Amino acid sequence: MGLCLKDLGQYREAIAAVHKAEALDRERTDVYNLMGYCYYKLKEHEKAIDCFKRVLELNPASAIDYANIGSNYRDMGDKKKPSATTARPGTGSHDRLCAEKSGKTEK
Repeated sequence: MGLCLKDLGQYREAIAAVHKAEALDRERTDVYNLMGYCYYKLKEHEKAIDCFKRVLELNPASAIDYANIGSNYRDMGDKKKPSATTARPGTGSHDRLCAEKSGKTEK
């Protein structure tokens, strides 16, 4: 239901529906991703970021959610945080971020 409401652009209604799903299963990344998307479209960026961070708690390898967080920070006008959260493969920042997440920091 939440996905259909999102597709119709009814973001508040979609969030309400997805909150019901969250109450049933707090381990589903798709629930938090959908909520984050809806909050982003409503320009409620802090709430969106919280949702995408929850996805990353459940699945740290979800690269799209680092980008989603960065997009929200960008739209909020924060020019520093997007570069840290949207590190691109093959760059030093990406390699450092991966090392930090895996616990394998360079010495």
